[in-house]
Amino acid sequence: MEARVLWHVDDHRSLLRDKVLKRPGPDECWVKTHCSMVSMGTERLVAKGHVPASLHEVMRVPYMEGHFTFPFTYGYSLAGEVIAGPREWLGEKVHLMHPHQSLCCVRVADVTVIPPEIPLERAVLASNLETAVNAVWDAQPMMGENVLVIGYGLVGALIAHLLRGMSGINLFIAETMPERKDLAEAHGWRLWSGSESQIEGMHLVFNTSATAQGLQQGIDALHEEGRLVELSWYGQQKVQIDLGSSFHYGRKRIISSQVSRLSPVIGPTWDLAARKELVFRLLKGKEWDRFVGEAIPFLQSPAFFERLRTGVLPDLNVHLVYPA
Repeated sequence: MEARVLWHVDDHRSLLRDKVLKRPGPDECWVKTHCSMVSMGTERLVAKGHVPASLHEVMRVPYMEGHFTFPFTYGYSLAGEVIAGPREWLGEKVHLMHPHQSLCCVRVADVTVIPPEIPLERAVLASNLETAVNAVWDAQPMMGENVLVIGYGLVGALIAHLLRGMSGINLFIAETMPERKDLAEAHGWRLWSGSESQIEGMHLVFNTSATAQGLQQGIDALHEEGRLVELSWYGQQKVQIDLGSSFHYGRKRIISSQVSRLSPVIGPTWDLAARKELVFRLLKGKEWDRFVGEAIPFLQSPAFFERLRTGVLPDLNVHLVYPA
């Protein structure tokens, strides 16, 4: 059987190629893709060839073909249905990490069954929600804290929603795009103006903006002893910030948060499988549908990635939808 696969063939062009799939082995299955998430910040840099050579191995995703020097396939959140393989798996709706592809032959051990309460379009939020959960663990927010989320893209929005349920959290959003500002306000958040009269300062900042300006804004907004959780990935971009003003005498902290490793603060009872189980428990709530975002037909994905390479798009989120 043939699959259609999205390839990035150079730093300005993507295309769809056909691929003949092998029959599943004893411990493998075919997954017919329903939808796959585009993580716009990371995948924009990846599609432009901005993965540093030193990170080529650690940035590889399961089932990726090719190398970051082009051509290659990429993507890491896919949901679909098992259509061939072990009898007990047939018909299961599953989630896995896989590049954008219409039909996949994968190891059964690499798929996670999606609870029946969760639509597949919502299920592809799982990988980004794992990033958000890990960041909240790294941050250790406390009741009564002033919290600022810089960048209201998907990860920033998911972090804000996770914090919504914490008593006493005083949360603000900083965003430069008008469309995302409007969305943050529609989701019930106050926008941070940067004015000292608005609030004295932040105890905790999450930077998801992937800009030096956002990182600097977060450092400057912190109270003494405040902490900033940096989630942005900059690729080959060099980041210059000012640490000569309030950073040192204020004893401010910058904490790196990255999804591939668990936060050390949560203890030995957690592992990656337990975190994923938590994420799917969370995704049973219908309120997560507000983060599903725009649906792009898979056949239009090369044109979409051409647009994405030109700059950050205002959409909160985009997912690819595959032909039935």
